[in-house]
Amino acid sequence: DVLGSRGLGDVYKRQDVYHIVSRGNNQKNILEEDNDKKYFYGLMKEKAGQFQVEIYAYCIMSNHFHLMVKSDFKMLSVFMRELNSNYAVYYNCKYGESGHVFQGRFYSSCIEKESYMVSCIRYIHNNPVRAYLVSDILSYPYSSAREIFLNDRRKKRGCISRDILGILSNRFTSLDQFYDFHNVFDNPVSYTHLTLPTIRLV
Repeated sequence: DVLGSRGLGDVYKRQDVYHIVSRGNNQKNILEEDNDKKYFYGLMKEKAGQFQVEIYAYCIMSNHFHLMVKSDFKMLSVFMRELNSNYAVYYNCKYGESGHVFQGRFYSSCIEKESYMVSCIRYIHNNPVRAYLVSDILSYPYSSAREIFLNDRRKKRGCISRDILGILSNRFTSLDQFYDFHNVFDNPVSYTHLTLPTIRLV
Protein backbone atom coordinates (compact mmCIF):
# COMPACT_ATOMS: atom_id res chain seq x y z
CA ASP A 1 0.00 0.00 0.00
CA VAL A 2 3.05 2.28 0.21
CA LEU A 3 3.41 4.36 -2.96
CA GLY A 4 7.17 4.73 -2.97
CA SER A 5 10.40 4.46 -1.05
CA ARG A 6 11.09 7.14 1.55
CA GLY A 7 14.81 6.43 1.89
CA LEU A 8 17.71 8.87 1.82
CA GLY A 9 17.69 9.37 -1.93
CA ASP A 10 17.80 12.77 -3.58
CA VAL A 11 14.46 14.39 -2.69
CA TYR A 12 14.77 16.73 -5.68
CA LYS A 13 14.82 13.82 -8.14
CA ARG A 14 12.35 11.46 -6.50
CA GLN A 15 8.78 11.70 -7.74
CA ASP A 16 6.06 11.71 -5.11
CA VAL A 17 2.31 12.25 -5.03
CA TYR A 18 1.07 15.47 -3.43
CA HIS A 19 -2.28 16.91 -2.42
CA ILE A 20 -2.20 20.65 -3.10
CA VAL A 21 -4.59 23.39 -2.01
CA SER A 22 -4.35 27.04 -3.01
CA ARG A 23 -6.85 29.71 -1.89
CA GLY A 24 -7.83 33.17 -3.00
CA ASN A 25 -6.38 36.02 -0.98
CA ASN A 26 -8.69 36.85 1.94
CA GLN A 27 -10.91 33.95 0.79
CA LYS A 28 -11.92 35.97 -2.26
CA ASN A 29 -13.78 34.27 -5.12
CA ILE A 30 -10.98 34.43 -7.67
CA LEU A 31 -12.46 31.61 -9.78
CA GLU A 32 -16.10 32.60 -9.57
CA GLU A 33 -17.16 32.71 -13.22
CA ASP A 34 -17.29 29.70 -15.53
CA ASN A 35 -14.84 31.37 -17.93
CA ASP A 36 -12.38 31.83 -15.08
CA LYS A 37 -12.54 28.14 -14.21
CA LYS A 38 -12.17 27.17 -17.86
CA TYR A 39 -9.15 29.43 -18.27
CA PHE A 40 -7.58 28.01 -15.13
CA TYR A 41 -8.20 24.45 -16.35
CA GLY A 42 -6.47 25.18 -19.65
CA LEU A 43 -3.56 26.82 -17.86
CA MET A 44 -3.28 23.89 -15.46
CA LYS A 45 -3.17 21.41 -18.34
CA GLU A 46 -0.60 23.49 -20.23
CA LYS A 47 1.75 23.95 -17.26
CA ALA A 48 1.48 20.30 -16.24
CA GLY A 49 2.69 19.29 -19.68
CA GLN A 50 5.41 21.91 -19.68
CA PHE A 51 6.87 20.84 -16.33
CA GLN A 52 6.21 17.09 -16.57
CA VAL A 53 3.67 17.07 -13.75
CA GLU A 54 1.11 14.27 -13.79
CA ILE A 55 -2.36 15.26 -12.63
CA TYR A 56 -4.18 12.57 -10.65
CA ALA A 57 -7.21 14.62 -9.53
CA TYR A 58 -8.46 18.19 -9.34
CA CYS A 59 -11.39 20.33 -8.30
CA ILE A 60 -11.69 24.02 -9.17
CA MET A 61 -13.93 25.84 -6.71
CA SER A 62 -14.79 29.55 -6.63
CA ASN A 63 -12.29 30.65 -3.97
CA HIS A 64 -9.78 27.80 -4.00
CA PHE A 65 -8.66 24.72 -5.89
CA HIS A 66 -7.45 21.22 -5.06
CA LEU A 67 -4.90 19.25 -7.06
CA MET A 68 -3.39 15.82 -6.66
CA VAL A 69 -0.23 15.54 -8.69
CA LYS A 70 2.81 13.35 -9.14
CA SER A 71 6.01 15.32 -9.49
CA ASP A 72 9.51 15.71 -8.19
CA PHE A 73 9.88 18.30 -5.45
CA LYS A 74 11.67 20.93 -7.52
CA MET A 75 9.28 20.81 -10.48
CA LEU A 76 6.27 20.92 -8.17
CA SER A 77 7.32 24.34 -6.88
CA VAL A 78 8.05 25.62 -10.39
CA PHE A 79 4.72 24.28 -11.69
CA MET A 80 2.72 25.92 -8.92
CA ARG A 81 4.59 29.21 -9.21
CA GLU A 82 3.91 29.35 -12.95
CA LEU A 83 0.29 28.24 -12.58
CA ASN A 84 -0.64 30.72 -9.88
CA SER A 85 1.38 33.65 -11.23
CA ASN A 86 0.00 33.27 -14.76
CA TYR A 87 -3.55 33.02 -13.45
CA ALA A 88 -2.96 36.07 -11.25
CA VAL A 89 -1.94 38.10 -14.31
CA TYR A 90 -5.11 36.97 -16.11
CA TYR A 91 -7.30 37.76 -13.11
CA ASN A 92 -5.86 41.21 -12.42
CA CYS A 93 -6.06 42.19 -16.09
CA LYS A 94 -9.63 40.96 -16.47
CA TYR A 95 -10.97 42.57 -13.30
CA GLY A 96 -8.75 45.67 -13.24
CA GLU A 97 -7.14 44.79 -9.93
CA SER A 98 -3.59 44.62 -8.62
CA GLY A 99 -1.73 42.90 -5.84
CA HIS A 100 -1.88 39.36 -4.52
CA VAL A 101 -4.52 37.05 -5.98
CA PHE A 102 -3.64 33.91 -4.01
CA GLN A 103 -3.27 33.67 -0.25
CA GLY A 104 0.41 33.11 0.38
CA ARG A 105 2.18 29.94 -0.66
CA PHE A 106 0.16 26.90 -1.65
CA TYR A 107 -0.40 24.09 0.85
CA SER A 108 1.04 20.69 -0.05
CA SER A 109 0.96 17.31 1.65
CA CYS A 110 2.92 14.26 0.49
CA ILE A 111 0.81 11.13 0.06
CA GLU A 112 2.64 7.95 0.98
CA LYS A 113 -0.13 5.33 1.08
CA GLU A 114 -2.44 4.25 -1.72
CA SER A 115 -5.37 3.97 0.71
CA TYR A 116 -4.93 7.61 1.68
CA MET A 117 -4.59 8.58 -1.98
CA VAL A 118 -7.93 7.13 -3.09
CA SER A 119 -9.65 8.64 -0.05
CA CYS A 120 -8.08 12.00 -0.84
CA ILE A 121 -9.39 11.78 -4.42
CA ARG A 122 -12.83 11.14 -2.95
CA TYR A 123 -12.44 14.18 -0.70
CA ILE A 124 -11.39 16.34 -3.67
CA HIS A 125 -14.31 15.18 -5.82
CA ASN A 126 -16.80 15.71 -2.98
CA ASN A 127 -15.85 19.35 -2.38
CA PRO A 128 -18.78 20.77 -4.39
CA VAL A 129 -21.15 18.26 -2.76
CA ARG A 130 -20.02 19.26 0.73
CA ALA A 131 -20.46 22.92 -0.28
CA TYR A 132 -24.05 22.16 -1.40
CA LEU A 133 -23.36 23.28 -4.94
CA VAL A 134 -24.46 19.95 -6.41
CA SER A 135 -25.93 16.72 -5.08
CA ASP A 136 -23.70 14.41 -7.10
CA ILE A 137 -20.01 14.55 -8.00
CA LEU A 138 -20.77 14.07 -11.70
CA SER A 139 -22.96 17.18 -11.77
CA TYR A 140 -20.01 19.47 -11.14
CA PRO A 141 -18.21 20.33 -14.40
CA TYR A 142 -14.89 21.49 -12.96
CA SER A 143 -13.45 18.42 -11.29
CA SER A 144 -11.68 15.27 -12.44
CA ALA A 145 -14.72 13.16 -11.50
CA ARG A 146 -16.32 13.84 -14.88
CA GLU A 147 -13.08 13.04 -16.70
CA ILE A 148 -12.64 9.75 -14.87
CA PHE A 149 -16.23 8.49 -14.94
CA LEU A 150 -17.74 10.00 -18.10
CA ASN A 151 -14.86 10.52 -20.51
CA ASP A 152 -13.37 7.11 -19.75
CA ARG A 153 -16.14 5.51 -21.83
CA ARG A 154 -15.16 7.71 -24.78
CA LYS A 155 -11.41 7.24 -24.20
CA LYS A 156 -10.97 10.99 -23.71
CA ARG A 157 -9.16 11.82 -20.50
CA GLY A 158 -8.51 15.54 -20.61
CA CYS A 159 -5.60 16.29 -18.31
CA ILE A 160 -5.81 13.23 -16.06
CA SER A 161 -2.77 10.94 -16.00
CA ARG A 162 -3.21 7.39 -17.24
CA ASP A 163 -1.21 6.26 -14.20
CA ILE A 164 -4.01 7.06 -11.77
CA LEU A 165 -6.51 5.21 -13.94
CA GLY A 166 -4.27 2.15 -13.73
CA ILE A 167 -4.03 2.46 -9.94
CA LEU A 168 -7.81 2.76 -9.64
CA SER A 169 -8.44 -0.21 -11.92
CA ASN A 170 -6.17 -2.35 -9.73
CA ARG A 171 -7.86 -1.26 -6.51
CA PHE A 172 -11.50 -1.29 -7.62
CA THR A 173 -13.34 -3.92 -9.64
CA SER A 174 -15.03 -1.28 -11.79
CA LEU A 175 -15.71 2.42 -12.17
CA ASP A 176 -19.11 1.75 -10.58
CA GLN A 177 -17.42 0.52 -7.41
CA PHE A 178 -15.17 3.58 -7.33
CA TYR A 179 -18.24 5.79 -7.79
CA ASP A 180 -19.99 4.06 -4.87
CA PHE A 181 -16.86 4.59 -2.80
CA HIS A 182 -17.44 8.34 -3.10
CA ASN A 183 -20.61 7.95 -1.05
CA VAL A 184 -18.73 6.44 1.92
CA PHE A 185 -17.64 9.35 4.08
CA ASP A 186 -15.04 9.16 6.81
CA ASN A 187 -12.76 11.34 8.85
CA PRO A 188 -9.82 12.61 6.73
CA VAL A 189 -7.37 11.83 9.54
CA SER A 190 -8.26 8.14 9.33
CA TYR A 191 -7.62 7.75 5.60
CA THR A 192 -4.43 5.79 6.15
CA HIS A 193 -6.37 3.15 8.09
CA LEU A 194 -9.07 2.71 5.45
CA THR A 195 -10.16 -0.78 4.47
CA LEU A 196 -12.09 -0.92 1.21
CA PRO A 197 -15.16 -3.17 0.93
CA THR A 198 -15.21 -6.07 -1.46
CA ILE A 199 -18.04 -5.65 -3.96
CA ARG A 200 -19.00 -8.16 -6.60
CA LEU A 201 -20.90 -6.78 -9.57
CA VAL A 202 -23.41 -8.94 -11.41
